[in-house]
Amino acid sequence: MVFGPAGNVVATGGDDNFLRLWDVAAGHDNKAFKPFLCPLSAVAWNPQGNYLAVAGTDNQMAMMRTRPAFGIVKKFSGHSDCISSLLFSRTTKHLISGSHDRTTRIWDTNSGEQIKQIPSMSAVTCMDINNADTTFCSGHKSGDVRIFSMSNFE
Repeated sequence: MVFGPAGNVVATGGDDNFLRLWDVAAGHDNKAFKPFLCPLSAVAWNPQGNYLAVAGTDNQMAMMRTRPAFGIVKKFSGHSDCISSLLFSRTTKHLISGSHDRTTRIWDTNSGEQIKQIPSMSAVTCMDINNADTTFCSGHKSGDVRIFSMSNFE
């Protein structure tokens, strides 16, 4: 579950296979969509609030438009185990995914192509990016934290 950038909408995904957008003031969902035929494992908003990234337990992930119409714009594939974390760069130029397959992957959101695959010793459990869009970090099941430059992903 994750708040949208304006704080008035919450996106959730779960075992019922639905991605839901909840109106915070009204306290109920106002949109529901099944992007995959499996439970959802990760959800992330882009900073502008017009795209969501969503991942399923079957290693699929997609970028979805939230306005004006709700729907899948692009699909990404390459992970070999459950995707546990998703993150957009501040410019929405990159989508970063972390997985139980012990990789962090950087994707070009325009082409859908994988830019870089970063192996690690254990499953990726969480990620975040700084406000300057210069550095991101990943947390791992082993307790490790890894910090990367957005300029070269090293």
